[in-house]
Amino acid sequence: MDTASQVALFSLTAKSLSGWAFAAILGVTFMLGMMSTDGVNGLWVARLLARADRRALIASRVMGLSIAGLSLLVGSYGLARLLFPAFASPAPERELLLGCAAAAIVGLSFVIGLRLAPARAPQT
Repeated sequence: MDTASQVALFSLTAKSLSGWAFAAILGVTFMLGMMSTDGVNGLWVARLLARADRRALIASRVMGLSIAGLSLLVGSYGLARLLFPAFASPAPERELLLGCAAAAIVGLSFVIGLRLAPARAPQT
């Protein structure tokens, strides 16, 4: 429901600014982006749940901590942009770089979490 309300808000705003065609493209683009990221997240979670062992536990904790830390960093960056206007001026040139860095951090945390955990318990 949250995503549907965001698409509706984006579409109404875009329609008033650029017409219905741009609003439709914006809504579909947002929907496809949300579906793809939710799908990847679902695959990661399904893979971890299917393995319900110590390795999956450690990997999920590492990912959870990295996502929480990344969220705090993004919030701090937003706050810094509000409090320090000089810090915010070059922000549009860095948006794509910051988005790619955030996605890379999440992916890297998944790989690190899998590497930190032992592959299998030793057989006795």
